[in-house]
Amino acid sequence: MKNSRKLTPILHALVAHEAAVRLESFSLAASELGVSQPAISSHIRKLEDHLGVLLFERRNRVVKPTLAGREFAEATRQGFAGILEAIDRISEPARTLTIGASYSLSHLFVLPALSRLQALFPNRTVRLLSSNNYADFDTDEVAFSIRFGPASWREHSSHLIIEERIFPVAAPSLLANLGKTDQDWSLDDLAKGPLLHLDSQSFETASWYRFFAAHGRRMRLLPSVGSFTGYDLLLQSVTAGKGIGLGWEGIVDHALKTGALKRLFAEPVVTSSGFHVVFKEIPDGVTPQHIAAALLEN
Repeated sequence: MKNSRKLTPILHALVAHEAAVRLESFSLAASELGVSQPAISSHIRKLEDHLGVLLFERRNRVVKPTLAGREFAEATRQGFAGILEAIDRISEPARTLTIGASYSLSHLFVLPALSRLQALFPNRTVRLLSSNNYADFDTDEVAFSIRFGPASWREHSSHLIIEERIFPVAAPSLLANLGKTDQDWSLDDLAKGPLLHLDSQSFETASWYRFFAAHGRRMRLLPSVGSFTGYDLLLQSVTAGKGIGLGWEGIVDHALKTGALKRLFAEPVVTSSGFHVVFKEIPDGVTPQHIAAALLEN
């Protein structure tokens, strides 16, 4: 910085002067800064000599800042505030813990558990990064991510939270409109039902075609009353009674428990995919098992 040499001899004096003006007392400034009162007096004398300006009026052991002293203290205070702000910004990454998840998993899986995840890291601020591009999580800034897929993640360790189990679900309002209960559904009934689909381009692959194929039915064309690019949007429509969707175990458990959704078919389809904690190194002694437990607690 240009002219920075002008500041070198007076850096300690700036701190002493700002405190003395703010507190209007050399003794209180000394107590706040943890130094002696003569040290404060010496710093301010040196600062006055350096500036060639009287900063305090001294009368019968009472000190009072001059107009110049107050003006200089305010400028110093603003400078200190900017420095402290920069320190906070620079040191923030060390106190922030970033978790990655897709938009759907963020909404349905991570956000409901956010307070429990925060409790695992009491000395950090938990931040959620949502992206459908898992490559966005392959940075040192992301402590761990929640991903759906197989158990192999390049250059990362992983821990299975829950394997993929899918089964049909519907809202009670839809069942009432159809005049059926949750016990009345066969594969043939489902094949004719008002099905809600997850777009084939989505990497979240809870597919009706996979469901029927796993039960020995190769279906060329299934009825559709809607298709969605994200599982969270599909599940909202299912809950609103717009159609029948496939539920993920671990994702729809709370809705089943509260009665917001009903399971229509007892036998789930179990695939080789699942939900994983993916990480390089989790800080603060927290294990992936701790994270899995926090996510699955209802």
